[in-house]
Amino acid sequence: MQDLVDVARAVFGAERIAHVHEAASRPARYGDWPAHVHADVAAAYERIRISRPYTHQVAALEAIAAGRTTVVATGTGSGKSLPVWASILSEVSAHQEAVAGGRAGSIAQRMVRPTMLYIAPTKALAADQLAAARGVIAAGALPAVAATCDGDSAPMERSAARARADIVATNPDFLHFSLLAGHHRWARLLRGLSLVVVDEAHTYRGLFGAHVSLVLRRLLRIAGHYGAAPRVVLLSATAADPGALAQTLLGSAAVDPVAVTEDGSPVGAKRIVLVRPKKEAAAAGGSAAGGTAGTAGGAGGGDVADVMAAFVRRQARTLAFVRSRFGTEALALHVRDLLTAGEGKDSGTVGRVAAYRGGYLPEERRALEADLRSGAVAGLTATNALELGIDISGLDAVITSGWPGSRASLLQQAGRAGRVGRPGVAIFAASEDPLDRYLVENPAEIFSAGVEASVINVANPHVLAPHLLAAASELPLTEKDFPLFGGEAAREMIDDLLVRDLLKARPAGWMWNSLLPTRAHDLTDLRGSGAREVAVVETETGRLLGTVPADSADSAVHPGAIYLHQGRQFIIRELDEQAAVAEPIAPQELRTVARGETRVRIERSLAEAAPFSLAQVEVEKQVTGFYRRRAKTGEIISSQTLDMPTRVLQTVAWCWQVPTGTLEAAGVAAADVAGALHGAEHALISMLPLIALCDRSDIGGVSYALYGEQLAPAIFVYDGTRGGAGFAAHGFADRARWTRLTAELVSSCPCEAGCPRCIVSPKCGSGNEPLSKAGAITVLALMADQTAELRGRSR
Repeated sequence: MQDLVDVARAVFGAERIAHVHEAASRPARYGDWPAHVHADVAAAYERIRISRPYTHQVAALEAIAAGRTTVVATGTGSGKSLPVWASILSEVSAHQEAVAGGRAGSIAQRMVRPTMLYIAPTKALAADQLAAARGVIAAGALPAVAATCDGDSAPMERSAARARADIVATNPDFLHFSLLAGHHRWARLLRGLSLVVVDEAHTYRGLFGAHVSLVLRRLLRIAGHYGAAPRVVLLSATAADPGALAQTLLGSAAVDPVAVTEDGSPVGAKRIVLVRPKKEAAAAGGSAAGGTAGTAGGAGGGDVADVMAAFVRRQARTLAFVRSRFGTEALALHVRDLLTAGEGKDSGTVGRVAAYRGGYLPEERRALEADLRSGAVAGLTATNALELGIDISGLDAVITSGWPGSRASLLQQAGRAGRVGRPGVAIFAASEDPLDRYLVENPAEIFSAGVEASVINVANPHVLAPHLLAAASELPLTEKDFPLFGGEAAREMIDDLLVRDLLKARPAGWMWNSLLPTRAHDLTDLRGSGAREVAVVETETGRLLGTVPADSADSAVHPGAIYLHQGRQFIIRELDEQAAVAEPIAPQELRTVARGETRVRIERSLAEAAPFSLAQVEVEKQVTGFYRRRAKTGEIISSQTLDMPTRVLQTVAWCWQVPTGTLEAAGVAAADVAGALHGAEHALISMLPLIALCDRSDIGGVSYALYGEQLAPAIFVYDGTRGGAGFAAHGFADRARWTRLTAELVSSCPCEAGCPRCIVSPKCGSGNEPLSKAGAITVLALMADQTAELRGRSR
């Protein structure tokens, strides 16, 4: 096979190849099965061609047996789950053997079989892992039953799992809404609960991570009520600090955490190619948000499709990740078109390229995975969100189109390329986003900086309160529960919930007010902000086209907005609190972008390191109008005013405030102060995801030339979640690195006045006016100097 890096260089052009990272191959390192692994379990693995475990699997098996909270953080396809399956299957086999031999002790001991809960963020991943467990059980005819329980499970399946399953694979949603809410029905499983396994633990971050953290703590509390003391095992391909991750997710429930990070599995050599975006692809008009068929997700124009087609022609098994469901279908279609066009046409490969996205049936996804492994399908396109559900490794090539949101995700995707004896190639094709551009020009930030820290804020009152209510409805809360739920924050929250008559003080403890007309568990929205949805309805038919979160409806479906649905265009005629009315229109090369005003009021300071601070703030946002822009160029052709309601968000913000005259003294002309602050704000928002594990959509910002009573310059970057998600706090804690990297980003951009690769934002509510690149460079350099000065004082 022709060298795929040479193929990529020919397709993209040598000038766009920013860096090629060489990762050497690594041979396997094996150990012996620990003594506590049951002989029948070891024999079962032998039958599926695993005669000896890797060294990291041995280390994990021993840590689990020692009763420690164990974090297994090794590479993609390294067999992280083997230690948990071998552990629980050994315990079940030993228990069965003891009962059969009359050595199980009392009747109660004989009745309590060891059980395990396996928790995955996606149903697809849970299905894959359950299939793996059943494969081992079948190979050894082991006396264990494995079952899946989630929102799709039929009542009979749930009943069977409650009655007989030793292993239950589920997700956080089912845990919260069903298992914990009705824990009495799951008493058999909870009484024997020996292991709790949390897979892809690094994905639990931000608001969702805070919810899952509290669900896990509630689970361990309930297990203790039934007399169980389960060990917790976290599985993660990538984690910044595995031990800290355990403490963050589990709080006081983490038991002597140990991280297993020395990977003993074999790895094929691979090269990771960083590709610059096209200079002429500077994108107004939304390509960074999702892409079109021509841009394949906004990264490097059609070249992503070109390089994938070139790989497929050479029989290279290729998996491409893009940012949206639409992008997966568009890229697959574009690749098929390329394979049948021009001199290199090859109709025989067209049917060997497919899209892989949400909405497919599980059997369809499994069939596509099997076809890619066998070579029947040479190329698959997938969304980043489905990365966790794909059971594929050892590929010839992986293409990541646009930054997937974190180093963790990029390296996990790249880890699927490469087999022993055949090098793999992974390509990161950067989009026009400032963070993308910075990373391809600074490869050490990808390969040497380590992965981002997971940011979780369980003290957010909008998260903690409903979980305390759910916990109180499960079992009365007492003071001994405070450490598990955050200590003093939990105590203060309970006082507030008593005043609001949501809790009742009883002799046994604080209990949910059962006279209220709702379940306590229904007050929590695990995967969202708790915001309601606004329906988008077609005028003529009343057909539901889709929904948008209420907190973004004013900007997405305001009157006059152009709304896209399955390739058709609509114009929004009306919007109220429940629905937006959309009228179909003829296709036109126009897009609309909302503009508005944001006002921030500091309520109280949470931390100070002048001129930087962390504060609890009230953010008022109002959509005041919108721009009509040409879809291809982003040119603004008209503007219209709107009178929309003001929306209020209570959250946490990183703040930078300096005295009047500071910027002028640093060399910023008075006329450029507003543009300098605005440009710096955009760049800071772009770079925070490199510091904290978040997306740009998770945060917001605003800048002022004249703020507060002092009428002085100020910049705010705030969490877009009620009560704060921890991102602004993480930026405050790591402000030195954040400001330094942002200053480097803007100063290194070759443009003259600002572009989408540095300070221009495609989502700016004021149309990117005013902006001053030179002023932004001065502001960011001043921030970096101030953080260095603060560090010097603290030494």
